[in-house]
Amino acid sequence: MSTDTAAHHGTSAPRGTSAPRGTSAASRGTAASRGGESACGEEVVGRGEVAGRGGEAVRGQAVGRPESGGPSRRLVVLRHAKSAWPAGVPDHERPLAARGRRDAPEAGRVLDAVGCVPDLVLCSTAVRARGTWELAAAQWAVPPPVRHDPRLYAADAAELLAVVRETPAAVGTLLLIGHNPGLEDLVLELAGDGLDDALDDVRTKFPTSAIAVLTWQGGAWRSLAPGAALLTDMIVPRGRKD
Repeated sequence: MSTDTAAHHGTSAPRGTSAPRGTSAASRGTAASRGGESACGEEVVGRGEVAGRGGEAVRGQAVGRPESGGPSRRLVVLRHAKSAWPAGVPDHERPLAARGRRDAPEAGRVLDAVGCVPDLVLCSTAVRARGTWELAAAQWAVPPPVRHDPRLYAADAAELLAVVRETPAAVGTLLLIGHNPGLEDLVLELAGDGLDDALDDVRTKFPTSAIAVLTWQGGAWRSLAPGAALLTDMIVPRGRKD
């Protein structure tokens, strides 16, 4: 399990964040699926991929047609991009590192490419989380509204879920930007099942800039419960060095 906020785990630098097998996004690509629609679309019937200019691929999400229990909803979980560890700077104020400034825009491009631009964003108030949001959102023609919530900083899975459950019913796709270990624990708690090896990928490592896509059906976000969601994918965007 990856660690993140010093409030939980001290101030030592986090372990490396190389992308899990088969999930690296080298550059912006296009979403494709056997069903012919975007990877976050409700009609997608097979797994696709986001192909980067560098020839690598990101697995796309296969999302079936909603059944009973309410409309289809998506929780997109994004761990902040790689941060720096400048001496004397409080954990909350740590900025993005050079790699983080490359990876955060790529996360925005990947979300756009697979059709997962959200209706609403909930973002930690930490500088590295805000920076990730700003660089990702700059890749979208019309960025969605964002709420910077101090409760998301150093939050555990239960605290994160409590905030997510406050989401207005009109929101179909929610983007949550925060920190480990809370985000990783939340994904594993909500995912009752996963497509292909997505669950194994998250259990192995949920590195900086990682994206997890969870789908579920319900009339209101307050009804989201542990085990109720399907983990359709885990993607690790990586920007190119100039």
